[in-house]
Amino acid sequence: MRLAFFGTPAIAARVLADCLEAADFDVVCSVTQPDRIAGRGNRLMESPVKQLAASRNIPVFTPEKPGKDTGFVEALRSYEPDFLVVIAYGAILPRAILDIPRLLPINIHGSVLPAYRGASPIQSALDDGEIETGITIMAMSEGMDEGDMLCVKKIPIVRDETAGTLFEKMGELAGPTLLATLRDYSRGLIAPIPQNHALATYTRKVGKHDGFLDFREDARRLYDRYRAVSPSPGAWGIWQGKQLRFETLSYSPETLVCPPGTIMDDTGIIRIACGEGNLILERMRIEWRRSVSARDFLCGYRDFVGSAFHIDGKYRLEPLSRAHPK
Repeated sequence: MRLAFFGTPAIAARVLADCLEAADFDVVCSVTQPDRIAGRGNRLMESPVKQLAASRNIPVFTPEKPGKDTGFVEALRSYEPDFLVVIAYGAILPRAILDIPRLLPINIHGSVLPAYRGASPIQSALDDGEIETGITIMAMSEGMDEGDMLCVKKIPIVRDETAGTLFEKMGELAGPTLLATLRDYSRGLIAPIPQNHALATYTRKVGKHDGFLDFREDARRLYDRYRAVSPSPGAWGIWQGKQLRFETLSYSPETLVCPPGTIMDDTGIIRIACGEGNLILERMRIEWRRSVSARDFLCGYRDFVGSAFHIDGKYRLEPLSRAHPK
């Protein structure tokens, strides 16, 4: 069966690799976001999907606006795909593209739908303190993640899970699940199941400001946000006018008798007081310097313990997800 593959980040490249290894599928072309400026050197970077596809001599398309690029649409149609496979592509596909495959346009979504539709399902599940999530293989429609479901696989979320580790789990599961679903569908063994739209929740794109920790909040709430934004865009705070990034945190329910944001040394354990409970700081990085342990950081900044992080009212801990609008 002929696949046209749409995707951009590393998790999509992992699924593309699985598709390329499957003897009964032929990836006839790939579509990804245009090269973007990234990194400290502000260099033009190719997406992981583009890098992999080019290394395997798979035709690559990088339309800026796929729905309005008639040349791209006609080129895609000329490949006569049986399925479009979409995972973390980064753009909404119009009906003109969704109608191209002979069988179905397929999307791999990082949640158990209809929960967590939208841009950040993995991060939002962590931010909400969920203990389980999953992936959904669905037939695409023009609505945002509203298509009928073909397969759902659930994934447990462990206590110290971060977005980075959860992306890895989903990357391992997504490819084999996708290929098994395509085989079953093409043989008539499964049929699409409509979602219950009344139960839908929606997620938004995660930005750098979402990583700011306001220590007036509950420690458990802040710990869930730290997990949701790690490793990117990262959790951070302001200390003596400098940005300090929290690379490894844990939390304790014990409330410290000091103002929120105060840094304390509890027999070698560095704690940050919160509105309720406290966060345990294990590794950090101050602005552009290297990552160090909390104990090593004290060697260079002896005034760290006893000081406090800046509480900035312009940042609010906004939820990453919201309920279905009534």
